[in-house]
Amino acid sequence: MKPAATSPARYLNLLLHLLEQRDIDCAPALSPLGIERARLAHPLAKVPTGPAIRTFQQLVGEHGGAALGLQLGQLITAGQLGELGHTVLSCATLGEALHCVEEFYDVISPSFRFQVKQQPHICELAWFPAQAMPYDFMLFCFDMALAAMDGLLVHLLGDAAPLCDAYLTRAQPSHAASYRGLKRMRCHFAHPGVPSLRICLPAGVLEHPMPLGNADELAMRRDRLRQSTRPLPQDDLLSWVDMMLRQTVGEQPSQSFLAQMAGVSASTFARRLATQGTTFREIANRVRHDMARQLLGEGGLSVGEVSARLGYADTPSFVRAFKAMAGVTPGRYAGQG
Repeated sequence: MKPAATSPARYLNLLLHLLEQRDIDCAPALSPLGIERARLAHPLAKVPTGPAIRTFQQLVGEHGGAALGLQLGQLITAGQLGELGHTVLSCATLGEALHCVEEFYDVISPSFRFQVKQQPHICELAWFPAQAMPYDFMLFCFDMALAAMDGLLVHLLGDAAPLCDAYLTRAQPSHAASYRGLKRMRCHFAHPGVPSLRICLPAGVLEHPMPLGNADELAMRRDRLRQSTRPLPQDDLLSWVDMMLRQTVGEQPSQSFLAQMAGVSASTFARRLATQGTTFREIANRVRHDMARQLLGEGGLSVGEVSARLGYADTPSFVRAFKAMAGVTPGRYAGQG
């Protein structure tokens, strides 16, 4: 039997602390975890991922409010990340620190991936899910990461912290006004692409020195992290692919693109799906058809608008694909023809 997936307890501990300050009794939500409240405060404490996500959902749904992810992210500091936090502070520059976070992001959260892409004038930071998860929990985590990065940039760079553009694939939420409380983030919603958070920094800030830069300390701490961390396999690749395709806006990710996101070659990606009895094409066709039926059934969008929403090259391609699976044209399915 495979061991249950676990995640750091630090974020749940922060959430509990925040709610307990408001005199909220969190004990009922904690009982399914079977973990004593005091143990969650230990820097190395772990919690089973699935039950922890359900606990998050319950606490946020009952007591938090939509903006709680942003509030929680503002409490996260480098010091709370344990060995990785100290390693980051030992880097020579902000750029080196960000690449260090990229390499060891499993220490922060094995449920997400973090990428750093440097271009001549812009550095893009990107977060996206590494496993299937409830959509509301994913959005909560993106808010948390956004607010945490906002606070860390201000703390590390001070007056040199740049104004950054943050792109979220989510539609503009009811708590959109709360994002204006971030100090250095200018937020854009409904950005096309796979479900993600992307922050663009001016490339020049990457050379900003870190406050405790020490090459010897950095080498020692990086070695410790390499010995203590192991890459986690994606056990249920099918569910992850299904989720990524359903939550992508305005385009259709290719198999090679999702394989790159999963950190494997396209051939390995295909083999792993085959062990689960399917192919990328089968999943993509089924997901697109399910979403097309949902959008057509809801009304309010034309056939052409549905085609564009699902990332088809043109409307005739969408009509042919839909008819091949449903036996009728999308217009007839929606009662438009």
